Amino acid sequence: MDLNDFGFSTVSEQEFTSAAKEPEDKVVTAAVEKAKAGQIKEVEGTVNKIWSLLDYHYEDIDKHKEKLNKEYERQMKEVENLIVPLLNNLAKSSTNEYIYWPNRREILETQIEKITAHTRDINIFTE
Repeated sequence: MDLNDFGFSTVSEQEFTSAAKEPEDKVVTAAVEKAKAGQIKEVEGTVNKIWSLLDYHYEDIDKHKEKLNKEYERQMKEVENLIVPLLNNLAKSSTNEYIYWPNRREILETQIEKITAHTRDINIFTE
């Protein structure tokens, strides 16, 4: 007589657990890799946005720096134009020991006001 075993056989718990765990481990590993890839892409996107913002601000800073340099150069030229004529006039008469300069106090005070208007102007940095 044929013995029908109904198509199953017995296995130990260790064999069953290792066979059941193998696909589970693969699924978990695949899910972890997929999650990591998604997080990496998200972080890369965020980093790219940060770099873009930094580039934008550096361009703004460079433009502002260029503007300040031009304004500084213009003001220094004006200060030079206020000082150099005085020094040139003093140098013209360098052979004479004395300088005749009536009303020099008023003239010098006016000139000092003009010079300090340029050297103490901090508004160029707040525009």
